[in-house]
Amino acid sequence: MFNKERSKYNCINNNLISSFNVKPSLKWFYNSFAIIFYSFIFNLIDAIIYTKFTKSLHYINISSIIAVITDFLILLIEIYNRFFIINYTYNSTEPKIDEKNENKNKNSNKNSKNHFCNSKWSYYTYLIIDKVIKKCLWILLLILCILKVVSISSGKIENPLDLNKSDLNYLNMSPNNKIAYLIISILALLANSALLSIWWSTTISSVYLLFASINFIQIMIAISIIQINVDLINLSFDGPAKKMHNLFILCGSFMIGQSIMGLSIVLLINEKNRLNELIGKLIFFYDIFIILIGLLLISCTSVASIKFDYKPFANLNEIPISLPILFGLSVGLNLLEFFCTRYFRFRKVINQFIVEEYDLINLTNHQKQGWSKLIDLNHKYNNGISGEYAISLMENYINSDLPGMNCKVLRVYKDNNNNMNNNNSTKQHNESSKNDKSFSSSSSSPYKHYNKNTMDTAFDTLDHESLLFSNAPTLCSTTNDMKNLEEEFKPISKSKLKRLNKKKQQEKQKLEYQSLENNTEKFYNELMNTEALVLLTIITDFDLSERIPGWIGKKLNKLFGKNSKFPILCIKFGLLGFHWPFKRSTFYCSSTRKPIARSSSILYAISKWNNHNEKCTVLLDPTYKDADLEASITYSGWYKIYLPNSHIIDLRPYNNQSSTEYFKAIKYRNQENAFKQANGQVIETNIFNFENCQEIIHMNQNISNSRVENGQSSQLVNANWEFIYNLGNFSNEKKFRSLLFLKVDNTVIASCVIFRLGDTITSDIQGLDHEISKKYKAYFVMMQEVIKIALRENVSFVDFGPTTENAKVTIGCNVVPLLGSIYPKNKFLGPIIKFAASKVDV
Repeated sequence: MFNKERSKYNCINNNLISSFNVKPSLKWFYNSFAIIFYSFIFNLIDAIIYTKFTKSLHYINISSIIAVITDFLILLIEIYNRFFIINYTYNSTEPKIDEKNENKNKNSNKNSKNHFCNSKWSYYTYLIIDKVIKKCLWILLLILCILKVVSISSGKIENPLDLNKSDLNYLNMSPNNKIAYLIISILALLANSALLSIWWSTTISSVYLLFASINFIQIMIAISIIQINVDLINLSFDGPAKKMHNLFILCGSFMIGQSIMGLSIVLLINEKNRLNELIGKLIFFYDIFIILIGLLLISCTSVASIKFDYKPFANLNEIPISLPILFGLSVGLNLLEFFCTRYFRFRKVINQFIVEEYDLINLTNHQKQGWSKLIDLNHKYNNGISGEYAISLMENYINSDLPGMNCKVLRVYKDNNNNMNNNNSTKQHNESSKNDKSFSSSSSSPYKHYNKNTMDTAFDTLDHESLLFSNAPTLCSTTNDMKNLEEEFKPISKSKLKRLNKKKQQEKQKLEYQSLENNTEKFYNELMNTEALVLLTIITDFDLSERIPGWIGKKLNKLFGKNSKFPILCIKFGLLGFHWPFKRSTFYCSSTRKPIARSSSILYAISKWNNHNEKCTVLLDPTYKDADLEASITYSGWYKIYLPNSHIIDLRPYNNQSSTEYFKAIKYRNQENAFKQANGQVIETNIFNFENCQEIIHMNQNISNSRVENGQSSQLVNANWEFIYNLGNFSNEKKFRSLLFLKVDNTVIASCVIFRLGDTITSDIQGLDHEISKKYKAYFVMMQEVIKIALRENVSFVDFGPTTENAKVTIGCNVVPLLGSIYPKNKFLGPIIKFAASKVDV
């Protein structure tokens, strides 16, 4: 028993000694003890000098003496937080405590008591000191700072002690003594303001200390400005001078309001919520307020600096020099505050992903199946599309040769080296932080220390705990499937491969041998480390002016459009999706407990890759509106925009039913009577020859021309017959894509390309002969035929895309909002691109 207690005492003693046995560092000059020391010394000197100068009058400076006592009490509290709580923490810690269980319980008040010694009074003592006394001292110090500002502003340089005239004349102080006392008072005020700032630290970083200090100093400056102008306005008899001083007083009031708003942000923000949408809106309004107040401050600085006919009373013929100095200082502080808020919203991902171009076409069929299976395993986040179809369509787009459009497949994978470095630095920090003490914060756990480099932890806290638990069943089933996939594509040794080579006589064994031969170490690592495969569709000449409606768009198109002398509105546009059908092309390839953080990290990584490689002027990532994906957009540094709604039919309730039963169930009136009476033909074909492809393009051109005539924008890029030919004849062995024609009297009146996407079927690149199709309601007939195909093939969803909402809702579609995220390479183009992207017709 004695040895156990002695070992505890030795460990406590070693902790205390190690707190002092540290190497000299620059941090000594601005840590918490240093700030307290500065405040204590300057307040003490202030009190002594005041007493010395007023010795004959027997005056004392009560506020300075109270400030000295307050500093001493703050020092005692800091010593308590630094050392005594460590003792309690150690005394409650047994040698064999499970760290995982301790981490789970450390946030609860009940278990936080266990981190103190057995005496319950230790815990309640901490609560009284931290929750009551500490805050009372902070309020007292704030009041003392305000009184100090009023005293300095009222006395000015002629009367820094703020005495009445008779006492000042009796003391007969020299100008040097006055200046010396004024300097000491100002230094004491600055030290007290700095102490106020770190007294309620949220431990984001040292930038927080700067931001909080600036707001306190801004309040002091505002009080000084108000006090000086109140004194002058009471003495002034000149009307214009009174109006000017009223303006200055109003400006000072706005400055106080701005600083109070800044201090509110200080109390609300922390390393976990700094990227929160609500905090973002608060900081946005604060930035707007800063800009408006900044303009007002610049105006007041200019007015106060310019000499003019200013004579409020006989002995004063110019504005006091202190006013333009204070206003100019406020302008500089406003700039610093703006930079601080930008830093709080700074986005930097801890686990950075690497993006590289990936050669998908040259993979073997077996390797492509590996990617297909991996995408299917992540079905939860790749809804409505099968992995086999995704790989097929990506291959097709890469192989297509369409003027003005080229495509690349991007592979996003983890930077394992960076993760190892982060883990090592975290371990080193955890070891060093045992003896590192931060200035006590408002945290409920007094023993808890924070890493100053935790700005990136906002990405780790994007996903709520409820979201993590909701993934549990999926993760369990996926784990077994992933093990099977790993075994299937795991490389084998050369000796084993030779033995199998001798046995490959039968056809089945030949296929197994070829599959195993393709399982290289490189491909296996690619398959296991990939977070997502992304198809990037690049439109080389995207004309923004064509998306701006009305005469303004026409004028801009003429001056700065694609065919003008200065095509500055013609940009390089990157779409993280397929143009036909207009769908997202980001396919996740790994399970995760943090989908929001992963999505944010992938978008962030792609934007950084684009800045150094492809250099698209803007990137667009379209998707169906989803809470998780919508949250990830804000945190990734991209901008959220709303695209035209899509229209989707859910056929799952009508499984194994005929089209007649479906239309009857939704109370839809059949529109094909006129078409049938004219002996109309419905032809679906898998033959993508020149005639059929050219017919698709010809009919689609009718819709494009109609859009332009009605003042609507054209498509991102126009397809040609070679593109349609490629859709059907390259990587389409399983007939994922087909052509649909409606004919009357052997004349095509409507057409489209049908895309099978696994659980979803959609039609795109539609075409109509407007003169004939209205008579036979060809557009409605074509939608009905697509629904019939979907019901025959037991497909779950039919996606008809945007436009013509009334017709699609009538036929049973649900309106599904489309959400887009854009990333402009040049920030100043953001508003223009955001508006133009919302006008894209797809």
